[in-house]
Amino acid sequence: MYPGVELRLYRYVSVLAEELNFTRAALRLHVTQPTLSAQVRTLENDLGIRLFDRDKGAQRMKMTSAGEAFAEEARLTLFHAGRAVDSARTAAGQHKGPWTLGYSPLLNLQIPSKIRHHLSQAHPGADIRLASAHTSEQADCLMRGRLQAGLVILPFTENGLTCEGLYRQGLVLALPDAHPLTSKRAVEITDLNEIPVVVIRRDIEPHFEHVLKRVFALTRISLHIFHEATTQAEALELVSEGACVALMMPSAQYPQWEGIVFKKFADELLSAETGLAYLGENGSPLLATLREFLLSTFQPFSGHLEDTKRQMALF
Repeated sequence: MYPGVELRLYRYVSVLAEELNFTRAALRLHVTQPTLSAQVRTLENDLGIRLFDRDKGAQRMKMTSAGEAFAEEARLTLFHAGRAVDSARTAAGQHKGPWTLGYSPLLNLQIPSKIRHHLSQAHPGADIRLASAHTSEQADCLMRGRLQAGLVILPFTENGLTCEGLYRQGLVLALPDAHPLTSKRAVEITDLNEIPVVVIRRDIEPHFEHVLKRVFALTRISLHIFHEATTQAEALELVSEGACVALMMPSAQYPQWEGIVFKKFADELLSAETGLAYLGENGSPLLATLREFLLSTFQPFSGHLEDTKRQMALF
């Protein structure tokens, strides 16, 4: 069995897989073409696997299926090698480049703004940035190192990522002001039976897939999904046309929309929990400050939905 592969060989294969040309790949890698060719061929011989099918001039090639699989894992290996260096520097207080916090656009936007202010005061020399991204997008960016942490809507089950719950809120129902349900003080889940409902796209915010499957299977009502929106503004625009209602996060109520009424649900079944996500065991001082701020802000509350106003009043 081949004992191991040096990191430079992963880089050679990764670049060659992109260029499919020894001359261009060698230029990018700052090595001679014969050196690159010999190193890749030696790797193939050691592995007992052909990674590239070459033409007669050994200038152009195509990848084998084994080569494609190797190159994909090689990119991940190089990424994690870079993360190891970054993590060590961060733990030593030497984080390089911007420190970016992602946040779901479904959240109260005062929260990330207050977080940036707090982090900037605690770490005045750091380049703190915010990036709006839905939960599924944040998972990919966290794994690739494009985000250092993220405020997401749970559940969040990406392997390798740590997630801590912060606070829970009840979902609200957005209604056209002429809708019959506006006369009710609070709506019931059963009121949604077979009426056209807009929800946030379940591929970008998996919570909506989770809660709809769980709650509506439990109540055995028939949910008619009229449209899956990318943003709450898009959903509310459809509601304002009068043809549907929308299942929304509480943040959708602000600023107020003309011609739209928001109603709470009578029970706590339809709710959403916000969490903090980050990659693995992270020794970042910035992350430690962020966690301390968020946990001290939200943990004193009981976690019941009636505490939402008290929580949000802090922002």
